[in-house]
Amino acid sequence: STILSGLKRPLQRQKPMSDLDSVINEVITNEGGYQNNPQDTGNFYNGKNLGTKYGITPEFYKSATGKEPTKETIQNLTLEKARELYRKELRYVAKISDSDLRDNVFDMVVNAGPTTAAKLLQEDLDIEQDGIIGSKTAQAIEDSGYTSHDYAKSRIEYYKTLAQKENEEGEKPNQQFLEGWVNRASQYLDPKKTAAEKAAQLQEVRVDPKIQERAAQANTFVEAMQ
Repeated sequence: STILSGLKRPLQRQKPMSDLDSVINEVITNEGGYQNNPQDTGNFYNGKNLGTKYGITPEFYKSATGKEPTKETIQNLTLEKARELYRKELRYVAKISDSDLRDNVFDMVVNAGPTTAAKLLQEDLDIEQDGIIGSKTAQAIEDSGYTSHDYAKSRIEYYKTLAQKENEEGEKPNQQFLEGWVNRASQYLDPKKTAAEKAAQLQEVRVDPKIQERAAQANTFVEAMQ
């Protein structure tokens, strides 16, 4: 749903993800069944906590069906109905040709809404953030070589920032969801790239001149004390 708790455990993606139903099934697995956590703003409609099921929020339900949602409507939502509603939402990512990136962005569409998902992508691509993944965004993806791994990293940073936001009472209610959100986005990280990035970071630390200089000064100080 739009800002849900996500998962509390790491997942292994089911590849290849080549057809629409596979993408939808993965999102439903990520979202889980019915929940009405009062800290999850996506559960509310007109001030009432109706809950979310399979990631279908009350607002999503109203937008997709034109009908007023009720708690019973959400609770009684079937898997097949959820899949039907999600098929309509796939239009938001139809322009993305890379299937891994498409799956990743669609998961973010469900989790945080289509506008947020699109703007996060467009910010990374350094293009106009109009919140719509159209031909210009698709072309920018192709031209830049942008990958699902890149988007997953940006999602994780987005979630970390969101978790630090305070409410009027000075509390950070989204922190309880951070682990699940990060686990969810981490499914889309490329293990090989992740390992290479960690190795590169370690190498930068080893050769950082400032760190080497401080280490040398510390050694000189120790030797002088002996």
